Amino acid sequence: MRMQTRLAGTSDFGQDRACVLDQGPEGTEPAVSYLFGPTFSEMKAPEQLPEQVREAARIARAADPMDPMNLFNLHWEDDLGEVLAVVMPSELTGVAAPIALLVGSKFPTGSIKVGPAYAILAEKQVFGELQPGRDRLVVPSSGSFATALAWVASRLGYAVHAVLPDDVSSHHVRALDAFGASVELVARDRASLSSVMTAAQRAAEELHSVLIDPWSEFGSYRFHALVTASAIEKLALRLGGQGVGRGVASAFVASVGSGGTLGAGSALRARHGTAVIAVEPFGASPLFDGGFGSHRLRDVCAGIVPWILDTSSTDGVACVSDVDALRGLALLEESGQWLVEDHGIREDVASRLRGLFGLSGVANFMGAIKTVKKLGLGPNDLVVTIAPDGADADKAALETLASIEGPVGHDATIRRVEMLRRVATDGFLEGRDATKRWHNQKYYPWVDGRGKSAEALEAQRTSDFWSAQRERGHEIDRRILELRPPL
Repeated sequence: MRMQTRLAGTSDFGQDRACVLDQGPEGTEPAVSYLFGPTFSEMKAPEQLPEQVREAARIARAADPMDPMNLFNLHWEDDLGEVLAVVMPSELTGVAAPIALLVGSKFPTGSIKVGPAYAILAEKQVFGELQPGRDRLVVPSSGSFATALAWVASRLGYAVHAVLPDDVSSHHVRALDAFGASVELVARDRASLSSVMTAAQRAAEELHSVLIDPWSEFGSYRFHALVTASAIEKLALRLGGQGVGRGVASAFVASVGSGGTLGAGSALRARHGTAVIAVEPFGASPLFDGGFGSHRLRDVCAGIVPWILDTSSTDGVACVSDVDALRGLALLEESGQWLVEDHGIREDVASRLRGLFGLSGVANFMGAIKTVKKLGLGPNDLVVTIAPDGADADKAALETLASIEGPVGHDATIRRVEMLRRVATDGFLEGRDATKRWHNQKYYPWVDGRGKSAEALEAQRTSDFWSAQRERGHEIDRRILELRPPL
């Protein structure tokens, strides 16, 4: 007798195509019938999808965040096919070069992290490394990636155990519970997540589960190098046609995080010569000066150089203040009235800025301002960065700031606008001479600490290695289409 197991929470369209497990004879493992989700090509250009799939995904986005059809919303475009982005008003930047931010808060779960999470799981499944119904996943994270992975995994048929620092936002803990994940909290080692990583390795062994390490999974690099880079190219062309920039990104700025987001810069640099600048917190800055300290910028720095970071394509590092980033977030979230009245920002622009940024997005924005000043960029030089998620996970930090510095008002708004406009160029390292050091800094945590081979590390020195990582997307797409039923 054969049975089929389906995921709960699917639309009629998705119910027919959700991850189905064919149960074999009793006592045997289920076999994957197919993988339900998009290819890299479809995430780059969602217009490739059949119209009925796109419409079902649009409905699911608004009606049911748990619907697997939302897997087809893993792209940067709105319903009109425009890349979701905002060009920051010069009244806030204080520089001539335009700064545009891609908006990640419109992705499922409110975070861009669902894109890399899907890419990692999909490629592991198509190459036979994972199987729904058989494998349980263990993920170490500062919060956002684990939440994203739990959402994707529950859509694809995997259980998740998340290992997080004990100071993680309660927002992530609640979301993980809603997505059916179990949670283990571990005391953080200052700014480093090494204790979290060690606990996750132990949990994977004890639970006979598969460890998903976001700092070493090239699926994350591939998502950004293929999908995010393509979105930036589309955005730059559109803005160039409107007289903003020259049709390509002069610089791409993003926090180090797990290393994947900067993969977009890796691709842009190879194709257009785009300068790639990494963002780190002052005092917790492995790339800038080997710094190792505490900071408030969740997801921005794990205290190591990620295995998947293309150090050979990183042109510099911009350090930012975590406290100033929090003040900047408070400005964007709470100062709309005074931005309009005192600083000449249009009311619709001030309203739109609210809710688009989390702390990491503001840190990226500040890093972009610093990059413009340090590199001497001008009106024709478009600088692109990313707001990975909104402020939902930062509410407690904003409340703490208000209790210390008082509520946002006229005077606080003036101070914080000037803080952004006067971002200084200290804490900026132009890194072409530092790339060898950054590469070598991977040795201790990854070769000595986590069993990577010295040969694998050496291979990362060449541009051919990173080009091959991007090219592998074609093979992954082919395998997804083989496993996926007709849409």
